[in-house]
Amino acid sequence: MMPRLPGERLCRLLNAAELVKGDASFIAQQKIVAAISELEAFRSDPNSRALPLSRTYVSGVLAEVAGGNCSSQRFQFLVTGISQALLQDLEEGYFAAVAKENLPLLGADWLSNNPISKRSDRILFEIQSAGHCLAFGQPTACVLILTRVMDFGTQLVAKSLDTQSDTLSGKGMGTLATLIHETIRKLVKAGTRSGADEMFYNGLVMDIRAFARGVRNEAVHGLVEYSPSEAMHLLRIVIHFMNFLANNFDDFTNPKRVASPESM
Repeated sequence: MMPRLPGERLCRLLNAAELVKGDASFIAQQKIVAAISELEAFRSDPNSRALPLSRTYVSGVLAEVAGGNCSSQRFQFLVTGISQALLQDLEEGYFAAVAKENLPLLGADWLSNNPISKRSDRILFEIQSAGHCLAFGQPTACVLILTRVMDFGTQLVAKSLDTQSDTLSGKGMGTLATLIHETIRKLVKAGTRSGADEMFYNGLVMDIRAFARGVRNEAVHGLVEYSPSEAMHLLRIVIHFMNFLANNFDDFTNPKRVASPESM
């Protein structure tokens, strides 16, 4: 697992040992309290699980302190062992720098109120993964994940027209767009769907074809590389498209169009 702790958190953890350096008999109580606070902050951070040896060691130190029999000398001795535990955790690890403006992409808050979260945790995870790739300087990988999401969205639109799953299997985005277009036209002629439905689905077909021709074919078959700005633009487009589907279909497993659809 890649540690996603802020660099500041690691520095402050190591600083706990600095706070209690020197003759243990003369360490100010407020410095011990400050050091304990740093250890507690590290242990309470969910991402500290990515550093299991350090987390276990720190938990042990705090347990001994909580026991009430940890002298200042003993505490000083224990805290100096943190750096060794941290070194073992990081011995075969690598650090990746993330630009400050991309830090929000590493969390989940930027999608917390997103309509997609009400429909599919899996798609939410895929979009978050695309954001992580972009944050870590892999814009092309970001676009490839977004292509997976659009493939899923295209299948969803086709399923909403009661198209059989075996009919959809193995078909590309462009082929499915044609199938959606032909299916809704037949349903309108049969009188089971309205003209408004046809306009709705034809609008989706236009979006799907635009992505297939402008992005998917090149990304998957052409080994095209994308810049961070291009990937960010496509990330916004795909989120908008999937939000639209989330607002217009009641379910992502067995999709049915809602009674009062939202317009693009």
